[in-house]
Amino acid sequence: MPPTVVTAELAALGHVRGGGPPAQAAFAATGAAVSFLVASANFLVNGVSAQVGAAAASGHWGALRGRVRVALAVSVVVGLVWGLALAVFRDLVIENVLSLRTDAARAAAPFFVLRAFALPFVLLNSAVAGTLQGYGKVGTSAALASFAAALEAVAVTILLLRQQNAAGGAEMTHFSPPLVWVGR
Repeated sequence: MPPTVVTAELAALGHVRGGGPPAQAAFAATGAAVSFLVASANFLVNGVSAQVGAAAASGHWGALRGRVRVALAVSVVVGLVWGLALAVFRDLVIENVLSLRTDAARAAAPFFVLRAFALPFVLLNSAVAGTLQGYGKVGTSAALASFAAALEAVAVTILLLRQQNAAGGAEMTHFSPPLVWVGR
């Protein structure tokens, strides 16, 4: 995730009712936990890119199709398994791995649900990015990454607005600090 988007999301979180330090800690901690999982699946970008590039360069189109299919299937399966594990073991991870204080732990649950739901799509995006890079379409891969970042920012914004409404409904004009606009 581009740092500017994360910064904008944190800025937005700090400006909604019910945000503040506990919610910001929860947001950052859940992001770190999921980033660890995504980084451990970096073979979906690097490995796929190398395999697709080698197969395309040598003209082995059947092998290329097979590798792409396997990469897409593995990314979805791994994303579903990890997302389900995050959702099921959310409390265990929040309390024992992240060691969040009670107020931050309470605020982390919605972020974990969002990130657990998104994990299959994030890993699928990684496999698609690796495929595009293997074909030499780095610009298209970068555009896809930007689109994914924008989707995450929209999802986090919706989640924050829902939390804001649950916390008493602060005015929406309160929700547009300069960093949020940079993120958009």
